[in-house]
Amino acid sequence: MELLIVLSSDSECAVCGSPIPAGSQAFWDNEKETAACRDCYRFAPETTFPEEGSLLGPVLGTAGASSRREYQRRRNAAEAKNLEKFGKLGHVVNALREDPQSTKSWAQGDRGEQIVARRLEARAGHDFIVLHDRGIPRSRANIDHLVVARGGVYVVDSKRYKDKKVELRKVGPLFSRESRLFVGGRDQTNLVEALNKQLTIVREALASAGFGHVAVRGFLCFAEAEWELIPTPFRFDSVRVVWPRGLIKAIDREKYEEPLLAHPVAEALAQAFPEQ
Repeated sequence: MELLIVLSSDSECAVCGSPIPAGSQAFWDNEKETAACRDCYRFAPETTFPEEGSLLGPVLGTAGASSRREYQRRRNAAEAKNLEKFGKLGHVVNALREDPQSTKSWAQGDRGEQIVARRLEARAGHDFIVLHDRGIPRSRANIDHLVVARGGVYVVDSKRYKDKKVELRKVGPLFSRESRLFVGGRDQTNLVEALNKQLTIVREALASAGFGHVAVRGFLCFAEAEWELIPTPFRFDSVRVVWPRGLIKAIDREKYEEPLLAHPVAEALAQAFPEQ
């Protein structure tokens, strides 16, 4: 059984071999009488310490990978259809054609995920683990980013609406108005609803893995969008709407009474939501 302890004397990590000075926190294996530094600890029921090369890194997955694949699939299908329809002239048609918006949106999504990913990965490391492009079991949907920090888990949905204004509007009759999310003048409240469903799924997965106490928060992050002159993140239901830099600031501002260990939680998420 492994325990998180404060070492009374100098030790050495059983995984990476780095020194662990007295007074530092480390995981102690009572049976093997060995310690592992917090950076190397990996939650796995069958082993206390992982084999060399199997450690959980600070970044898992590739941002936007599934969006890129879907964009290329649609593009290839359209070009193949033109070749079948027009024969050799199909090459000319393909050279002149423009992708429909339904196809372009997948490329835009890829770009948005990469922009947000760069911000997150700049902070990745000890107690800040990022999982990109995670599949949801029994669903064609995916989670753009899962961030595990010392205070909880953040489900981040990236969107790219270049030069489109993001705003919270009150709509409806005077005495029964409701809040709606508008982007570029269009009602996009469905984005919040979709993220709320992801939050529920992540909470259920953590509870099944024994981490039901972990706080799970949602961020809808708009890349390259337009905001007020002095932008201010706002909350919509349980979701916070931000931009990439604002996302990092919001996570940093979180205050926690009981910090959690990022690695075992991230491992549970990696198992529940495999890379796409």
